[in-house]
Amino acid sequence: MRIFTKEWHILLESFGNIDMFEPIEDKEYSDEDMVGLYQKMLEKYLSEEEGSAIDFEEEYKEALEYPDEDIPEWVRESVDPRLIALGLLPQSVYDRLEAEEAENEKKFDELDAEADRLLEENDELFPEEYEELADSLDDLVAEYITGAALVNGDYVMELVVWDDEGEQTKKKAVFKNAELIENEEPIINSGTDEDGDIETDCDLADCELYFKDGAFEVHMLLDNEDKGFKYVTLKCDEIIIE
Repeated sequence: MRIFTKEWHILLESFGNIDMFEPIEDKEYSDEDMVGLYQKMLEKYLSEEEGSAIDFEEEYKEALEYPDEDIPEWVRESVDPRLIALGLLPQSVYDRLEAEEAENEKKFDELDAEADRLLEENDELFPEEYEELADSLDDLVAEYITGAALVNGDYVMELVVWDDEGEQTKKKAVFKNAELIENEEPIINSGTDEDGDIETDCDLADCELYFKDGAFEVHMLLDNEDKGFKYVTLKCDEIIIE
């Protein structure tokens, strides 16, 4: 990736978490304290949201069982998970996170300004006749990948797309006569859930298309649930999306 790199995406996800939390006093919280905090946050929820006490309890239990992975690891390791599930942080942790996110946002803005410049530069050089193809590839960004491999000289990526009605459609992007320039070999695990829907742990986080010397150059960033971001970069003669 030349523009929307791993660093760009990681920084993009590294701020905004502070908005999920309120600061509270720095102290050790007893079980009795936690009951009081739970009740306080429940009352706030009922006054601001349309949900019920049961909804709040379910959201709290889910946040306990499945902590938001966008929250920095140092926060999750240093704070009682019950506080995090309630949207509360000790003041010192809150202040550190706020400062960290402000610095990350500043770095992102600088990187994003450079990305805008490079994007404009590429737009000027990119052949107009392939703009529709570029748009078709863009449409696959954020969709789920069920498989990606070299097959008889072609790089074949299989995806599943969810529509507005919640229905799944299979898609395939075939990069003909592919030459892999960079391949961090993302491991893609896919299967079906209890409803028969396809599920996978990988999606296409971003894609950049270039054309030079009579061939396409495709830069892809895959986001794997367990392994993180992985680059796949290739040259090919033709791109077919079906």
